[in-house]
Amino acid sequence: MISSSLIAEREYPRSPVKESQTLKPVRVLLIEPLVSVRAGLKVLLENQPFLSVLGAVGNRQEALAIAAEQKPELALIDMDMLYSGESHFIADLLHVADRCKVLVLASEKDDAAFQRAVKDGAIGIVLKEQIANVLLSAIERVNAGQVWSVLSQLSTPKRYDPPNPDEARIALLTEREREVINLVGLALKNKEIADRLFISEATVRHHLTSIFAKLNVDSRLGLVVYGYRHGIIKISYPRQGI
Repeated sequence: MISSSLIAEREYPRSPVKESQTLKPVRVLLIEPLVSVRAGLKVLLENQPFLSVLGAVGNRQEALAIAAEQKPELALIDMDMLYSGESHFIADLLHVADRCKVLVLASEKDDAAFQRAVKDGAIGIVLKEQIANVLLSAIERVNAGQVWSVLSQLSTPKRYDPPNPDEARIALLTEREREVINLVGLALKNKEIADRLFISEATVRHHLTSIFAKLNVDSRLGLVVYGYRHGIIKISYPRQGI
């Protein structure tokens, strides 16, 4: 637990965010029922040049009044204050300050409670035991629209890696077109390919036109080079009669 006496004995670290990167301080509302914890957190937050504390309160009603009037950009809320009967505090807060981001302070890990907070609109959770540097980093991440800590496994979309252009092209090939490419790799002419696959030469030409377009090559030589480079042509492909 953070106490005001501890604040007086130590200097809390500054945020790693460069001051030049923050033109306007982030406007923060602190909502914590325990006086000693609230006082300690308030000093910690006020010591950061990129934060501006609008209020540090210990009850819902006062918090909602400040939020409605001053529209904070970030709210730090004690987990124990989130639910009372049918009321969901995060939803109530976002109703009066819809652009506010919510970071929840929790005394212990509770996956069910975390998931419930996520559903209500929280995008960050910090355990109080991690409070100093971790809290400041979490504030930066949450203010940037990212999730923090436990929530990263609950609500972060899976990373999207754009497909490799060559992999995307190769994926378009049909099985028959792959067979044609392998036979081209054996230096077979169109008629030999047609005989091997029991199709007409016109069909072979059609397949090659499609293959050239899909792989963005313009010659049989270019196709062979591309095929070997990307593993489409199997070097051990058996020749007829062997």
